[in-house]
Amino acid sequence: MLFPTKSFGLEARQRTKTCATVQPGRRLGLRGAFKVKNFVVRGRVDTRNLLSLLWIVVMLNMLTADILSLFIPEVLDEVVEIAAETSIPVSRLMLFGAIMIEIPILMIIFSRILRYLINRWLNIVASTITILFVVGPEIGNESVKPHYVFVAFVEVVCLIAIWVIAWKWRELDDQPTA
Repeated sequence: MLFPTKSFGLEARQRTKTCATVQPGRRLGLRGAFKVKNFVVRGRVDTRNLLSLLWIVVMLNMLTADILSLFIPEVLDEVVEIAAETSIPVSRLMLFGAIMIEIPILMIIFSRILRYLINRWLNIVASTITILFVVGPEIGNESVKPHYVFVAFVEVVCLIAIWVIAWKWRELDDQPTA
């Protein structure tokens, strides 16, 4: 029999323990849906994991802006124009962009593994540098694309959240449960 109608053994009990079940008459609320192991400590969100999650959002938004910009023909012309005006080769401009996108990628990892004090200050410094990278070149630029404005807004909101969380972060908030 491939699909038994009744299963009463130990295997069935183990299977129901690992599955998310909702009892009749009880709704599954958001409160229980987001309590993931190692993400909530003593009823509070773990600061390291929250910072790492925000850096993931920033990185994905940076990549989204770059990918969407590839579909706009005049963007490549703007890059060549900037290279000509500043006498910096296009390859070096791309290297600078690669270094700047590497900051959120590294911060995803560093936010989880570094010790408290280094982690806190590195998040503050990295979020400040990244905000300057996202907003700085677009100040005074009349040809800013609408998709970039939207994505940059989301990035800056997340980066400000990272900055504020890191600034308010105290070592006591990060103690593991006993």
